[in-house]
Amino acid sequence: MTAVYAGPLFDNLIALPVGFALWLGAAGQSHMKVELPASVVVGCIMLICQGIATLGVAGLYGGRLPHWFGTLSWALYAVYIAVTVGWVGP
Repeated sequence: MTAVYAGPLFDNLIALPVGFALWLGAAGQSHMKVELPASVVVGCIMLICQGIATLGVAGLYGGRLPHWFGTLSWALYAVYIAVTVGWVGP
């Protein structure tokens, strides 16, 4: 379970900034414009919702996630897919 959170967290906190720094250095630039498409914004919002749900349920259940939490996670994922495909578009 730890790897589910640790891998992406490591990528976002270490690998992503290092990649940008290397690219900026190779391109001889000090900054670049970054745009977030609507689908990425929806993904970030859903990731935050998943994190809040995980911490909230774990807090209510003494640091453990009950068996039904997997169903809740799949439901949140289904909402994400529906919003991304139906509202935001590919």
